[in-house]
Amino acid sequence: MAMTPEWIAETVRRHEELDDRIRSAFARRWSGSVVAWALEGDSIRVTYDGHKGQATLRMHISTLQGGLNQEGTCI
Repeated sequence: MAMTPEWIAETVRRHEELDDRIRSAFARRWSGSVVAWALEGDSIRVTYDGHKGQATLRMHISTLQGGLNQEGTCI
């Protein structure tokens, strides 16, 4: 696939949308601010600044669909 200006704009838009959804899902369940995230299979590894410093947790991808009862697993 050629990297046209339209393709780049769509890719950036989708990344920003995913970033917003990850940050919102994190904020619903945990406190702190997201520093970075990465997709890893069916989960998302989130690095965040919390009250005890920087930490990492793993959210299942279904967390992005809402649901306050979704759990993250601390690494």
